Amino acid sequence: MRRLRRKTFEAIVEIGFFKRSYKSQKRFMRRRFGLIAVRNKEANTYHVYVTNTDAEQITAGDITDVYALR
Repeated sequence: MRRLRRKTFEAIVEIGFFKRSYKSQKRFMRRRFGLIAVRNKEANTYHVYVTNTDAEQITAGDITDVYALR
């Protein structure tokens, strides 16, 4: 991320995780998510968001607005 100079960066990532135990069994699962990074000019860093919405449904600019409302 340090070398990026873009205002926004979007990618599809696959994340592996253990699902909550059920009947004393844990399951390892993989899911695909959208990764969106938006540059903060004042701090010269990126705010990174992981979402399950499609890129066609919401823009990178809208993501920051939605998370600000949370």
